[in-house]
Amino acid sequence: MELFADLQTGISRNETELRRSSKSSKRDIEASQKRLLAVEDKYQLDSRGAFPFPDDLRIDNTHLAPRVVAEQFAAHFGLTKGSEAGGPLSSPN
Repeated sequence: MELFADLQTGISRNETELRRSSKSSKRDIEASQKRLLAVEDKYQLDSRGAFPFPDDLRIDNTHLAPRVVAEQFAAHFGLTKGSEAGGPLSSPN
């Protein structure tokens, strides 16, 4: 599975309180932005569709809510809510 978003969205998300509180590398917003821009210039940050696995899933989450992304993931991999196995999601197989 691959999630990707455009560069401006990545920069904006790195500035959110949730991201900064969850990831120490994001707490210094200016340094985090500089790192992201430097890495963006030097490396290819997504597969661009050349993912080496047969059942791959790529989701552009630039304009999608987390719930929508989770629903797409679950649908793609045949997962359902609730299970007798005790997890929040399970495969029907």
